[in-house]
Amino acid sequence: MLCSTLLAQTYTWEDCLSLARENNLALKIAREKVEAKKISLNSLYSGLYPQLGGSLSASTGSSASGDDDLFAATPRNSESARLSVQQQIFDAQTSPKIAQGKSALAAEQLNYTIAEINLRLQLRQEFCTLLQTQQSLDLAKTVSDRRRQQYELVELRYTGGLEHRGSLLTAKANLTKAEQSEKQLQRRLDRNKLQLVQTLGLDTQDLQITENLQNGSGLAPHQSPNIDALLESSPVLQAVAARLDSAKYDSAIAKNAWLPSIYANASLGKNWAQSDNVDSEDSSWSLGGSLSFDLFDGGKKTNAYNNAILQEKIQALDFDANKQKVKLTLIEAWDKLADADDSILAAQEQLKASTERSTIAAEQYANGLISFDNWIIIEDALISAQQQELSTRIDALLQEAGWLNAKGETL
Repeated sequence: MLCSTLLAQTYTWEDCLSLARENNLALKIAREKVEAKKISLNSLYSGLYPQLGGSLSASTGSSASGDDDLFAATPRNSESARLSVQQQIFDAQTSPKIAQGKSALAAEQLNYTIAEINLRLQLRQEFCTLLQTQQSLDLAKTVSDRRRQQYELVELRYTGGLEHRGSLLTAKANLTKAEQSEKQLQRRLDRNKLQLVQTLGLDTQDLQITENLQNGSGLAPHQSPNIDALLESSPVLQAVAARLDSAKYDSAIAKNAWLPSIYANASLGKNWAQSDNVDSEDSSWSLGGSLSFDLFDGGKKTNAYNNAILQEKIQALDFDANKQKVKLTLIEAWDKLADADDSILAAQEQLKASTERSTIAAEQYANGLISFDNWIIIEDALISAQQQELSTRIDALLQEAGWLNAKGETL
């Protein structure tokens, strides 16, 4: 565990994934953007349905001629009601706009997927950083205890006249350095906890995580991956392809802008009037159609079409460039994972050798068979090997996260 506080909530790596999926602010924003695109797409379908409208009106007034008293004239009251409907018969831009809206929704859903992918990488990095800090703190405590034992042994030999003052001061300095390193790591641990808490969207700062990740050894698959297959399923590349599709629809919309729009119209109305105690009413209906188009717009549509074609070419080139980039990213991520897996084995062998050398050297120094300087060199090598072994294990976990990110692994 990363914290000895009994009141702190303990989270596994799987718990962190679940919490981030539910609480992370960036992911919430991405979800809302998807919902906004759904609403925008629904609004595009409205043009396919009849547009129904109505109006009601009422008025009163009077009129007089010559010297007649206007205010004594008999008022005239009138009311009217009208219902109208318009149906789109043909609009060349409607179909590509709807197709573009579907493409925009798919692109936004891909953006959400990419947000999940990147959040998973960020979460893994912060989880591993916290894990490394805690294990480094545990190692630092071990080093402090070891340095304290060394100082006590050197002090004992110095008191007995078997060691000089320089060795005593060096042992004391090593102890002080180890204790300071322990304090620094404790402060770093608090910072790392806060960072992870914010990513998880939690209110509390005090948390524990279980060290249930793999130790980093044997993470790389036995066979090289099918890069081309992974390339085709890459969400990043699919998002770029969605932008290319949108540019193609823009070209279609710009091209169809020259075509006319055709609408059918119908209306039904009724009027009522009352004047001099005489009531009258009349009804009306109409049925027709309209065709509208531009005769001359100063080259506006031509420029819009040329620009749309150019943007489509740009997006096509961008797709090719991103395809090469994603392929290289996959290859590099795989190589780094394989390298990290190899490094862990070498670091473990080095730690095993350094531990054995340290055990032998401690006995030799206690018996006066080697000098203080030679002994400390061996002890420093052990500490370095311990730190290196920890770093390679964490690095293997991080490189695995990088590989999963390149493949498009979500939460």
